[in-house]
Amino acid sequence: MGTVKRALAIGPLRAQRKPPSRLWTGGENVAVVTTEALGFTDGSEPDRTRWLHAFRRLLDGLDSQLEVVIEVDPGPNEMIETAPLHPRDFDEMRGNDLWFADQLAELRSACRRTVTFVIAREHSARLEAALREIGVGFHLRPAGTSTVYGRQHASLLLHSTGFSRTWYVERLPGLELDPGWLFGLLPPGLRVTLSWHATPLPSAWVVGYLQRQLVSMRASRLQNEGSDPALAAAVPAAEGLQRKLATSQEKAFHVSIYLTVSAPTMQQLELGATRIDTASRAALSRLEPCTFRMLDGYLATLPVGVDRLRRKRVLDTSALATMLPWSHAELRQIGGLTVGTNRATGCPVTFDPFDHTRYANANIAVFGHSGAGKTYLLSALAMAALGCGVQVFLIDPEHEYGRLATLLGGVDVQLALGSGHALNVLDLRPSDHHDEAWLGPAAADAVDLCSIICGGLDEPERALIEAAVRSAYRDRIQPVLRDVAERLPSSSRAAVILGRWVQGSLGQMFSSPTNIDLEAPIVAFGMRELRDEMVAPVHFLLAEALWTRIKRKERRRMLVVDELGLLFEDPTIRRFVVSLARRIRKYQGSLMFATQNPGDLLSSESGSVVATNPAIAFFGAQRPGEAAKLQRTFHLSQRQRSFLESARRGEFLLSAGPDRLSIEVKAPPWQEDVIRRARGAARPPPRNGRLTSARAASPSLPHLSSRRSPVGASARSIRSPFGCSNLALRSAVDRQHAFAQPVRDGVLPTHEARRAGQPFRSGLREDGGR
Repeated sequence: MGTVKRALAIGPLRAQRKPPSRLWTGGENVAVVTTEALGFTDGSEPDRTRWLHAFRRLLDGLDSQLEVVIEVDPGPNEMIETAPLHPRDFDEMRGNDLWFADQLAELRSACRRTVTFVIAREHSARLEAALREIGVGFHLRPAGTSTVYGRQHASLLLHSTGFSRTWYVERLPGLELDPGWLFGLLPPGLRVTLSWHATPLPSAWVVGYLQRQLVSMRASRLQNEGSDPALAAAVPAAEGLQRKLATSQEKAFHVSIYLTVSAPTMQQLELGATRIDTASRAALSRLEPCTFRMLDGYLATLPVGVDRLRRKRVLDTSALATMLPWSHAELRQIGGLTVGTNRATGCPVTFDPFDHTRYANANIAVFGHSGAGKTYLLSALAMAALGCGVQVFLIDPEHEYGRLATLLGGVDVQLALGSGHALNVLDLRPSDHHDEAWLGPAAADAVDLCSIICGGLDEPERALIEAAVRSAYRDRIQPVLRDVAERLPSSSRAAVILGRWVQGSLGQMFSSPTNIDLEAPIVAFGMRELRDEMVAPVHFLLAEALWTRIKRKERRRMLVVDELGLLFEDPTIRRFVVSLARRIRKYQGSLMFATQNPGDLLSSESGSVVATNPAIAFFGAQRPGEAAKLQRTFHLSQRQRSFLESARRGEFLLSAGPDRLSIEVKAPPWQEDVIRRARGAARPPPRNGRLTSARAASPSLPHLSSRRSPVGASARSIRSPFGCSNLALRSAVDRQHAFAQPVRDGVLPTHEARRAGQPFRSGLREDGGR
């Protein structure tokens, strides 16, 4: 540096560093239009074709210079801050969810992308009309005067927000450009701005220009005897472009492309520049730095419509249309449910299923094979809905959500003999006025239940039961099914059959006053222990009780049905679910269901209605056969089908109205803690009498965590404080492990094995349950 200073010391003249100053002011004569995200990459093939054609029409209709700016801005934080305390009420639940979404948005892995169009003010109306035709949301931003302060160096620019370096695109990646190739120049985690300027050219001028270039290239090829491969490829390309321009099939543009990376420190700027260079090489393009003109390059990437470098090349409409500025969809609705992060951009994903201006209904479908993360997703959505004031009903064939409902202040209903829970068909319709408008539907519900229990009724029997129901309502303040059975002739078939269902364990469930709080914020109905003969009656009672409350429209309600494929075999629940799918939106409700066999659901007409009805769908990991069926039904692209076949646990393709994006499900910390506690309580470790007694006899034996089953422990993992194995317990642990292994595989051990594993007999039933 000293040598340079001495070289520039000419007589009394001296070279001095220019201090920071105002470098440029302007930008007030343009219109700035900021657009929303558009999921071109994950869109279906018809949508991608439609968007490309609409963007071509936008370009062909240009009469003035257009600048398109793509800004990528990562968050400032490396990790999420300390989570807040567990919520004490529903308002705090909602606050924690919003806090979590904001924290995800501030991570460095979350890259916010903003697309801005800059055009002359007099042409802004035509641009807005073209954007409406594409179907992308936008808003017009007032363009005020922009000022750049700083100091320009040969290889960088120092300004108010840090250091920046700008390149221009010297070589495009080949002759055939794929739509969205520009995004290959934008590495994640960097603050990058990419812009391109397009100026339409007169066709006559371009045709003449190409003719002169063709003459020059043909002469050069003859002179070099065809030894230049680049020239051999350029001649037919120029001839094809000239022919298209002459026949008005294409339009020509002067196009210049610039890219600026910014960083707070010089070291980070150099690291970013290295990544930019690597990305350009991977994209098969060449970037050249704007050496000694970093200010002009920086201005070319600002949304001010200025291009003082004018590093232009001639492109036709087809090539320019591949610079479509939208790549991945973003979904973050104000007041929506927090579901996770966008795998492409890292930004949080929130959606409001009850936004009827955006979605046709509030129904949600979850498809994924076993182990895809459906239970975790359903639990997170249910808890997020609770924070928004939505009442949640859970129909759970495997009884996996009971403890979750209890921890959230709800009700865990076990629909099984001896559980103590009862649903009275005669009080499913609560009302203050028992007039005929109320009595008629209530009597019809009781007759339908008796018909299901009796395997069908003829008209005389239905009339007899309805008369008994009306008599019970007149004589009793709160009648039960037993009161109806007592009023039937003892010799009738219905009286004989109902006599069994109003006594004993069956009577406790079907002929007792309803003792379930159906107004609780969350109610889970577990059906794991439901006997086959009770399935249809219980489903009928459940459907009538829930449908009655949903139709009251007092509040928003969400009905969650897990493993719909299992419940869909029953005609009662099938009719109920089909009716809900078609009508629940009119009552401010939402139907959310999950299934691991979408092919079985789509094979029937009613199942296809339910599967294709939801406006929001989550597609998790699928087997190849199921992925092919989903591709045909929901018009998924080949890339999306490949994603379903290779998705990991917790990864889903979210289809929400017009948006499709791949997400990673992430619940807020408080939700994860509740799910973990619920799962831990749902699977208690088996009791081990011998190991417990040994611990009491040997105080030196370490305590085993209650979340880990002693079955999984080995003899070597049980050690004394002196560092040696407790040999006295090795044989006992070996016997326990050998006994429990078949149980975990679903095979009941033999009588000899049970005698050998005596410590487990106190915690194991004869049917294999713990």
